Amino acid sequence: MQNKKLYREIRKVNNNMRSISHSSIHGGRNLSHAQINIIDYTSKNPGVMQKDIAERMGIKPSSVTEVLKKLEEKDYILRLKDENDLRKIRIYITLAGEKELEKIKNNRDQHEEMIFNSLTEDEKDTLYDLLRKINMDLEKLRS
Repeated sequence: MQNKKLYREIRKVNNNMRSISHSSIHGGRNLSHAQINIIDYTSKNPGVMQKDIAERMGIKPSSVTEVLKKLEEKDYILRLKDENDLRKIRIYITLAGEKELEKIKNNRDQHEEMIFNSLTEDEKDTLYDLLRKINMDLEKLRS
């Protein structure tokens, strides 16, 4: 019985976090979670290639193509031919993309603070340890 209760609470937390995250981080931006992740990854890896994004994000290259096209239309990324190999396309974040990413990160920080502000530091440490333990077991089951 205790396992079912825990599972239900974890699912509720997950659903609530997704709902709040969607409205506070994505709200009004017309950006998907995948688009935000790709903007963030491109910011940290200037000149990354599309196949690397697909591998890192675990999505099909054709899906990455569609996401990049939308981000390029919004002026958040640039796709430029590699100077040494014109068959390769390198992806860079634009100034507009950097500004948008900064807003998203600020909203995310506020969101995280709001979620955990009712917990003491000791409770946060305990929760972290417990969730890590569960995640390690889940990762073993996936392999």
